[in-house]
Amino acid sequence: MIRSSHSRDPPRGCTVGETAVEEAYNRLSNASHYFLRRILCEYDNGTLFVSGKVPSYYLKQLVHSRLRGIEGVQQIEDQIQVVSPTGLSSDPVTGYPLRMRTPQRETK
Repeated sequence: MIRSSHSRDPPRGCTVGETAVEEAYNRLSNASHYFLRRILCEYDNGTLFVSGKVPSYYLKQLVHSRLRGIEGVQQIEDQIQVVSPTGLSSDPVTGYPLRMRTPQRETK
C-alpha cells in the first residue's frame, strides 16, 4: 500500500482522481523502459489501479517505485502481469517454453 505523504488541493477544474492519474502517467512516461510507458492507470476513491504487462518482476517493482507518494492515492491496486518477453508460456514442470518443447519419442 502506498500512502500520500502530504495533501494539497488539486488544480482548479481537476478532481483529485484526474490529478493523480495525470501524475502517474507523467512519472511512467518519463521512464527509460518502454514497458513502463505502456501501463494503464485508473483512479477510484483513493485507489490507483495499474494494469498492463511487463517482461520482468523488476519492472513491476519499478512501477511501484515510480508511483510512490502521488497526492490523493492511499493505495495502489496492482493488476500488472509479468509475462515472458517472447510471449510464450512456460511449462510449469520443465520451465521450457511450451512451443519450443520437442515432441516425445515413443520407446519400444
